[in-house]
Amino acid sequence: EIPPAGTGLNTRAWWAENSAIDSDQRLVSPSIALPSGERPVTISWDAHHQFEDAGEGNCWDGGFIEINVDGGGWQPLGNARNLADPYAGQLSGNGPGGIAEAWCLQPAGGNPVKSVFLLDEFDGNNVQVRFRTSSDSNTVGPAPAGWGVDNIEIQSCVE
Repeated sequence: EIPPAGTGLNTRAWWAENSAIDSDQRLVSPSIALPSGERPVTISWDAHHQFEDAGEGNCWDGGFIEINVDGGGWQPLGNARNLADPYAGQLSGNGPGGIAEAWCLQPAGGNPVKSVFLLDEFDGNNVQVRFRTSSDSNTVGPAPAGWGVDNIEIQSCVE
């Protein structure tokens, strides 16, 4: 779908609305074979993220990215692997996403931001990535409230 006006995302993209009810929305990739020995390996995308925040460093609602390596279960990709657009805070734990680092505020300007994560430690493995939002049963963030993801790319370099 085309995300709402004000996100800066003007083409078809994944849009997860910041809901006023408990909500756990996910976009899951197919299995991706990451090359071995071609570093750096990164995943990047254009994003808009605007959720209900709970003050400095805290998010009532938010979005985050997870990875599954060779079918071994989902694990969050935290700020330690985040090369651009760091998470704004931590989810409160009131929503279905539990406590996790998350984006809840859009940087100023209203334009999409480029998010980039380093995947070097997973090279040579089959992975899936999951974009996930968590909303509690309360209010929502200012409009346009939600997470838009577009132009997802995985890149590596031959050494």
